Amino acid sequence: MPFSTPAGLLRTSAIVVLTLAIAGEQGAAADDQKISDSVARYCKELKDKDSKVRIHAAVELGKLGVKAKSAIPELMAVYRDQDHHVKGAAAYALGQMGSEALPAIRQALTDKDYQLRIHAIWALANFNPAPKEVDPLLAAQLNDPEVGHSAARALATVGEPGIRLLLEAATHKNPEMRDRVAYGLSRAKGKPKEATAALIELLKDKEPAVRNSAAGSLIWYGPRAEAAVPLLVQALREKDMHDVAPDALARIGPAAVPPVIEALGDKDIVVQVGACRTLALMGPKRSSSYSSPDDLPTAPLKLRPAVAPLVEHLKAKDQLLRYVAVAALGALGNEAGAAEGALIAALGDMDRGMRNRVAFALRNIEPKTEAAIAPLIAALKDDFDPVRNGAAQALGSMGPMAKAAVEPLIPLLQDKAGFVPSAAATALGNIRAEPRKAVPALILALKRDDTSLRWACLDALGKFGPDAKEAVPAILPLLKERDFRGFAADALNKIDPEAAKKAGVLEPLK
Repeated sequence: MPFSTPAGLLRTSAIVVLTLAIAGEQGAAADDQKISDSVARYCKELKDKDSKVRIHAAVELGKLGVKAKSAIPELMAVYRDQDHHVKGAAAYALGQMGSEALPAIRQALTDKDYQLRIHAIWALANFNPAPKEVDPLLAAQLNDPEVGHSAARALATVGEPGIRLLLEAATHKNPEMRDRVAYGLSRAKGKPKEATAALIELLKDKEPAVRNSAAGSLIWYGPRAEAAVPLLVQALREKDMHDVAPDALARIGPAAVPPVIEALGDKDIVVQVGACRTLALMGPKRSSSYSSPDDLPTAPLKLRPAVAPLVEHLKAKDQLLRYVAVAALGALGNEAGAAEGALIAALGDMDRGMRNRVAFALRNIEPKTEAAIAPLIAALKDDFDPVRNGAAQALGSMGPMAKAAVEPLIPLLQDKAGFVPSAAATALGNIRAEPRKAVPALILALKRDDTSLRWACLDALGKFGPDAKEAVPAILPLLKERDFRGFAADALNKIDPEAAKKAGVLEPLK
């Protein structure tokens, strides 16, 4: 036997090692061929008519990294694509190829097409790891008026060296350069204290555009920008800052609340409006605002002291101030319960825009007293569609307490304003009273050619449970319709489990 001697064992081991080496080389060659085939296929797909296919191809090339370096020319050609999502995917892919893509990107940075230069900038920002040439290349683009803002953001994205270059330019004599720096620091990686301090200094800039960009960037810093509160409150005096200063203050959170509430009493109506807008972004039922990170630190805000001054502003002569005060009260939700009486009174305002806002504020506050029911029922007959919609939602938020609203809500199921019938159906389901009146009306509304309304009706019928058994024959046919089968199955399970079992939908369809 070959193993019986040390020499035989050595020969056998050598044969095994040689065999493994050959197999490894063959495997590596096979892998290389597989990658080569994939690159060729993705390069072909970069020219596909479907933009989704082109995006997928670019992303997959990026995943291959330097192994797909032969695709660099094709990826650069994609920068001429009309779809900016495709261009973004190409920038990502080139960034994953590192220094191999640098020559092509350098060339793109000199192109006459500024959009091509912007995508070349983001390709540099996507480099992972970033070669040492990246920061100087990006810094050189700061002076370009067409792409300077993109270069600033890219520099902030790449980390400490890029941020340092931006901080050095924060005191540049050219206000356009300072504006680019302020804009770019919104993406400062890690949000270092130095970047926060620079933005606070830029809030003092004599140029309004620079101050605006600085405030806009501080939105992304949240509580870390606490030191900026006094300047941001002062910025509420500037009409040009009414979009960004309130958002930045709202994102800062607890430290901003007392000075913002104090600003409600300022003599300048512009400041009062700005303070109301800020509170509308702070409340638990806040309106939508600038897109900013979801991972900013949050803490409960003590907003109840704002209710009294906001109620006072409901009586203001200035229409805008009244509007934003109502919006703020609505955003406070249950915290603004003390304003219920004042809001109910405002439902009779001659200004239909005011009535609309009041109805929705009451919906958010969820009235707790029966005194709100009669005025809200009266508002169901308002000649302004949004008021009827808001009143229906407000009554629905009161639950069974608002059972007196069932009969007045039923006609709204046939309302001609598209969103009003759905609100009425939802309200009837939330109130869950008078099933003998509500259920037949909901069954009738199921026949309307209105997808949203039919969804709302099915949901409402489900909430009535066994009291809605007469709806079963109307629900069963909807199990065959793709748009409604999930809602229909869910309603059937709640109303009549036995009927659901017979229909084969004992568990709600997905």
